[in-house]
Amino acid sequence: MISGTDHNRWDDEPSFDTDTTTPATAHIDDFVENEPGLPRLDVETDLGINGYRAADTESASRLHALLLFDADCDVLARHDTPTDGYWLLYDRSARWGWPGWEEHVTLHVARDPATRTFRLDFEHHAVLPLAQRWLTEKGCQERLDPPHAPAPADEETLLQETRLRDNPHLVVRDATVLIDRGVSTLILEDTRPISSRHFAVYVETTTPDFSAYTVRRKNFNTLDEAEAWQRRYG
Repeated sequence: MISGTDHNRWDDEPSFDTDTTTPATAHIDDFVENEPGLPRLDVETDLGINGYRAADTESASRLHALLLFDADCDVLARHDTPTDGYWLLYDRSARWGWPGWEEHVTLHVARDPATRTFRLDFEHHAVLPLAQRWLTEKGCQERLDPPHAPAPADEETLLQETRLRDNPHLVVRDATVLIDRGVSTLILEDTRPISSRHFAVYVETTTPDFSAYTVRRKNFNTLDEAEAWQRRYG
């Protein structure tokens, strides 16, 4: 529990002690490999859309795109209602795919039994709080967390994650995922006109044994300053 703090303020400047050089020796992929019972996503059976048709061309296109990589997706958590399904997934192809590919995937399916149609949307994310925010915005009433994931290392990590998860005014301008080093970086823009400093670099670093992680943030007045700082992480 974090008390006495405005989660939406950017004026305070936390200590910034993230190591930019130590490679990670373990990662979520190692956890996924060793976690028994994690199912792979099966679009044809999991989504509950057999006998349904896409309600629009966007949903049809997204379904086709999802079928190209669903066999690489492990289901970390899901929430279902009679008409909607929400998934938090891990995309294994991020380990060998395009450099910087975002590994967290969120999926939402809305079914209309009256018309036998469905709407489908999914998105990749660099860090878990962004994935959880996306699911909340889609109507998911539960916060989906991966089972047995690494723990937040300190209160600063919890604070920065809460700010990112709960503040819809924080827009991602750039994201870099360095899977082999266990480091993800975001450039965030605070789109509220009252913000004193509009940009920040958000850095998530996982410990080598995948037992914990830290999040740190540094604020900047301009996008150029934020981009220069982000380049320190490769």
